[in-house]
Amino acid sequence: MRGTPDGHTLQDYWREEEATQVFFGKRKWTRFHLPPHDRLGNKSLKSKEVKWAEEPWRNWREVILGKLLAGTDKQASKPDTRAQLQGICFPNWFILSFHPSKSEALRQKNSQKIYVNANWGRFGDSNKFWNVNFGDLAWFQHAYFGEEADFSSARFGYWADFTHAYFQWCAEFSNVWFGEDTSFGYARFQDWAIFKKSRFGAMARFEHSYFCKMATFDKVFFEGTSSFNDVKFGAGSEFVGVIFEGVAMFGNCQFHPDSHFDDCMFALPSSGNQAANYQSAFRILRQHMETLRNHGQEIKFARLEMQARERRVDTKDVPNTVRWLSKTYGLFSDYGLDPLRPVLWLAGLFGMVGIGYWMLAIWSGFDSRSGFLHGLEAALRFSLPPISNSISSVLGEPEPAFMVALMQHPFLAGLLMWVQGLTSPALLFLFLLALRRRFQLR
Repeated sequence: MRGTPDGHTLQDYWREEEATQVFFGKRKWTRFHLPPHDRLGNKSLKSKEVKWAEEPWRNWREVILGKLLAGTDKQASKPDTRAQLQGICFPNWFILSFHPSKSEALRQKNSQKIYVNANWGRFGDSNKFWNVNFGDLAWFQHAYFGEEADFSSARFGYWADFTHAYFQWCAEFSNVWFGEDTSFGYARFQDWAIFKKSRFGAMARFEHSYFCKMATFDKVFFEGTSSFNDVKFGAGSEFVGVIFEGVAMFGNCQFHPDSHFDDCMFALPSSGNQAANYQSAFRILRQHMETLRNHGQEIKFARLEMQARERRVDTKDVPNTVRWLSKTYGLFSDYGLDPLRPVLWLAGLFGMVGIGYWMLAIWSGFDSRSGFLHGLEAALRFSLPPISNSISSVLGEPEPAFMVALMQHPFLAGLLMWVQGLTSPALLFLFLLALRRRFQLR
């Protein structure tokens, strides 16, 4: 028995069930909308063990599958032609993905898209939707899912809407391909929420949702904007290996101390149009990590914040001087994350200036065979006053002939000394600053 979703009201859609309504809890229900219990706690047949291979449950399942097969894509300015499953109460162990009976309807289902409106639906324990291909506008607003809701490897069309959905136990969304717009706003996850290796399109919304236990987003790919504004993580959250191609918003988010963003990749804006939004998002994440005393993540988001600020071209609050100083800071010390980089730059500076001194001495006729070593010695002597004094006390006086040859070009030699004297203290300062940031030294 298959329904034809051409009714304009939900009553018309289920008119075929009018003669077989069930009286329960002082009301009449269709067998599909019959709740598992009434307000007084009295249980109906749906609260008992359901054997899907036997009647009447086999027919119950076949009718639902027929409705799903008959549903089509909803067109604008036309009646909703999707499968109208609003308010349906599914018994336990309803498996849309497969069933031992291998029914013809189910085989047809596996080869086509499912267009469904299941707002306010109630799904019992262990409902599974493995590999289901949902069409555009798959709605599960205010839906209730029992002890397990498994959407592993499912595929959603343009819009998947789980706004205000309630997941009583584990919610499994691993390897799911979501469409352009996905909403889990105001959803409540009572137990684990798993989104491993899933993909979200242009917009992923989790605003005001509540993850009571662990939330796992390992290796998720966010193609566009991801919004976690006002989300509460009651336990740990794992964003490990996540790729954020768009701006990631975590405004007013409540993180648990056991929150991780290890090996994540955050895209930066290519132009200045969206740079302010990215900077604000990274600043919020940095402040969250600072509050949680997660120093490693804090300095990571501080770097991203500065990189986003550098892209704010032609803005009054970020002058070009600030932008170029920030880029210089990143070039020489990786924004304070790499204490070794200033040391390498300082060593490279000694080598380059030493070559410069050597070339000036050769230009004046000094013997080139030993000139390079004298050039490096001169670079060490003219680096920093404390270092220069120590080197002079150890090495003794410099080679007079080399110094005479070097002073044959006072302007160029003075210029090299000035560059080295200005750059060496700056690199030393960046080295000490990076050490302080890296190891939280006071």
